[in-house]
Amino acid sequence: MQCAHIVPVGTSLLGNFARSPEGSSVVKGFGVDGWDRFSPDDPRQEVVCGSFEPLKDHLLDFVRSTGEAASAELSSLIRVVRGLGCDPSSTRVILYATNTCTSKLAMSVIAGYLKELGFVVREHVIQSARSEDELEIAMTEVVDRAISEALEMAERGYYVCVNATPGFKVESAYLTVAALLAGLNCVYYMHEAFKDVVYMPVPPLQLREDYRRAILELEKPLARREAEEKLGRTMLEELIDRRLVEEKGGLVRARPWALRIAKLT
Repeated sequence: MQCAHIVPVGTSLLGNFARSPEGSSVVKGFGVDGWDRFSPDDPRQEVVCGSFEPLKDHLLDFVRSTGEAASAELSSLIRVVRGLGCDPSSTRVILYATNTCTSKLAMSVIAGYLKELGFVVREHVIQSARSEDELEIAMTEVVDRAISEALEMAERGYYVCVNATPGFKVESAYLTVAALLAGLNCVYYMHEAFKDVVYMPVPPLQLREDYRRAILELEKPLARREAEEKLGRTMLEELIDRRLVEEKGGLVRARPWALRIAKLT
């Protein structure tokens, strides 16, 4: 069976490394103690970028010696791959990280290790979210890149799963909803407390057809009155309340991530 996995990348690898005896001294030596909790605009992000290759070497050595327990991404992914009986050489892994130095470093290390195990890996970098507007951009990129690529895999006969374990929790929620709307095969999660994989229900979801049509009508911004004339006031208010559509400066338009979903389904 050919399998594909969408895996958001968090910073559990960095935290686990920092708590190890060797890693603790390495992190302190580079001046990046607490790096798994750096905000996107922390100035120490640039220290990580400036020492990217030596830090990557240390982290890869840690992953090679620790194995899948080194990070939430690896422990959940590899356990599911074994359970599904997928050979690494026939498994595509779609990793995506935010555009911070810490997240990109973690993704690069995880990708390198997975390639050593024989997996075929793709890496994507998306907008980091410092505000609601930036979250909107980030989620649009997730749908546009990761979900679009996953749908292409599904059309080619791959069994496609989403790993909801790592990453920012709001991000994982968006990704899970997008996966259900896109009709992907499975969504899984591994809780740290009981160290076992939970497969989440994946009922086939669809945007209501009247919602889908309305979202497509609002691909280009319209004046509020014109939008009400096209869709009806009640429908427009519902779409705004459900955060599928936004109103700014008297103009109404579909939220970009909702528009992507409407076009994909």
